[in-house]
Amino acid sequence: MRHRLAWSEAGAFGFLLLTVVAFAAVAVAGLAGGSADALWVGALLSSVVIVVAITRHRPGRALRTAPAHLGEAGEHQILVLAQETPSEESLNEVGSRADRVVVVSAASPPFLRRWTSDIDDARARAGSRVDETVRRLRAANVDATGAIGDDDPVRAVEDALREFGGDEIVVATGGSSQDAGVAARVRARFALPVTHVTR
Repeated sequence: MRHRLAWSEAGAFGFLLLTVVAFAAVAVAGLAGGSADALWVGALLSSVVIVVAITRHRPGRALRTAPAHLGEAGEHQILVLAQETPSEESLNEVGSRADRVVVVSAASPPFLRRWTSDIDDARARAGSRVDETVRRLRAANVDATGAIGDDDPVRAVEDALREFGGDEIVVATGGSSQDAGVAARVRARFALPVTHVTR
């Protein structure tokens, strides 16, 4: 059994926003009704913040799933989650094992831009990664297609598996700890072989 212990960026931002709103409400109550009202509002909102924190950190059972095989019997399909364009060596390895490759990239915008709905740049970068990866695979005579996915990498993989299928997942990222977390989330979610490659 695996547990989800880390918050998503969206969850962390939501918690921060809730905390700021709580402090603002206490300040308004103090100005409008005095210290007694501020104390009462503060106690109430602190309870809400604590409940939210506990709920967010509560371990949950990960439901690991694998899609039904799509395509001809005996055909091996690899899904590549390209959060970075994979190296030539990694692509050669994928191409040597796969009959078909589907490349998906999550359009993950930077933290602040996500909340201003400024995802055009993120989608453009994801599209470039998909196009470059597919181009290089096809140049090596590999049957490859690609798509831009959801801004959450795990959801992007889930959607791609539902539409295209897959027998194996390759997660291509940079080398940061956050990137390693993406690969861990994919492993925890899907009952398929998962390989993590870095630039």
